[in-house]
Amino acid sequence: MSTWIYPIGNKVYTFKLKDDTELDLNTESFKENLLENKLPSQFWWHVRNNYADVKEGDDVYLYATQRNKEYGIIGYAKVIEKRNEKRKEIALELNVLQSKKFVKTPLYLSSNICHIPMSPLGKVSKECKDYILEREG
Repeated sequence: MSTWIYPIGNKVYTFKLKDDTELDLNTESFKENLLENKLPSQFWWHVRNNYADVKEGDDVYLYATQRNKEYGIIGYAKVIEKRNEKRKEIALELNVLQSKKFVKTPLYLSSNICHIPMSPLGKVSKECKDYILEREG
């Protein structure tokens, strides 16, 4: 299984819920909705990069950046399904408990070890995954 990082920031991202209704989120609204238990645990996410390489069961860390601020990892999910080759959508199962821990105490990644992609869904190296797992507890 592979591990991926998906950076989110000021820009609003549209998530499709399992029933295909849409939810618009950015870093702040993601954190707020998560902590207030308003964020569904399953949602579809459109990805442009690396869609063909993503597999069911892969790990996805949500990494928050915002103009001149770095929030670190604020979410953790598993890929549970892929659909629509044309739109390139993956279904994520958000680990709500672990994500809340990250929101309360974000895990910052060392740029010497982990490459934070500028575009959505970058693959995590073995060294970066080990770094995350050591600090995740």
